[in-house]
Amino acid sequence: MHLLTSLSLLLLGANQASSRVVRYDWNITTLNTTIFDGVRGALGYGINNEPCDQHPIEVTFGDEVEVHVTNQLTEQTCIHWHGLRQFGTQEMDGVSGITQCQIQPNVTAIYRFKPDKCGTFWFHGHEEVQYAYGLRGPLIVHCPADQKQSWEKDVYKEYTVLLADWYHDLPVGAPIWDTVLINNVGRYNCTVAEAAGLECGPGRPLPRFQFVPGKKYLLRLINTSAMAAFKVSIDGHTFQVVASDADYLKPSTLVNSVTINVAQRYDILVQAKSSPSQGQGISQKKTALGSYWLRVSSPFGLPWTARPADQVPDGFNP
Repeated sequence: MHLLTSLSLLLLGANQASSRVVRYDWNITTLNTTIFDGVRGALGYGINNEPCDQHPIEVTFGDEVEVHVTNQLTEQTCIHWHGLRQFGTQEMDGVSGITQCQIQPNVTAIYRFKPDKCGTFWFHGHEEVQYAYGLRGPLIVHCPADQKQSWEKDVYKEYTVLLADWYHDLPVGAPIWDTVLINNVGRYNCTVAEAAGLECGPGRPLPRFQFVPGKKYLLRLINTSAMAAFKVSIDGHTFQVVASDADYLKPSTLVNSVTINVAQRYDILVQAKSSPSQGQGISQKKTALGSYWLRVSSPFGLPWTARPADQVPDGFNP
């Protein structure tokens, strides 16, 4: 009995030593919206005066996440951790009016929870339109070495790819997005914007994902949109879907594209091509730098919320 008790205590100590508390300190702030697509729009939110993708949560399964959220807005807020089941920590789910009271201006709330599984998740504001206007970002839970999938040994590097629709104005009817953002960066036609009386500039450089020919990459696709489903493809490349909404799958057959709806996450495995001739007949456009475009478009033409085609603004960017 003494031996069994000692062994149990030793095992408990080992498990406790393998976990850690990972702390994040966030100030929820407003942003100049030109940082997203170059257009000064109606509303923008961020963390610590930056777009939220610059403040990812990234932990290993078994870690405890601790996020200190200070509301520096003039309105109330809260944060939801999308996809986590919050077993035993339901009060940390971040749904205002249901699992918690709203975080009032100049108040700090502390979220503390353990993710229940490995995978690709995300966080977003759960108050008014805050998440549609920027308060959204990635939450990645890595598996420990002894729980990794067999295909992971071949992964050279991974990238998180946030997809989002973006709106310049607060909608007064069925919303039509103005821009598609990848990792919170997009482009808009400044001629159209300025004709509508909107300030417009070049914006930030588009995101780049560096590939080494022949290497395999894991892309974590997260659709953080308010309304838009997207079709995602990479010029000259096929890929395998290996996870959906943080559930591992048997790697799919090679596909040219994937359609991802609002709040969905797909993990895809891509082997980088070394030249356009290896594109296996896929339509592609190769830039002067030798890069391939990652394309994010509407799978349905105009969005289902759109007005008739002859009423869509000239600057609409599906």
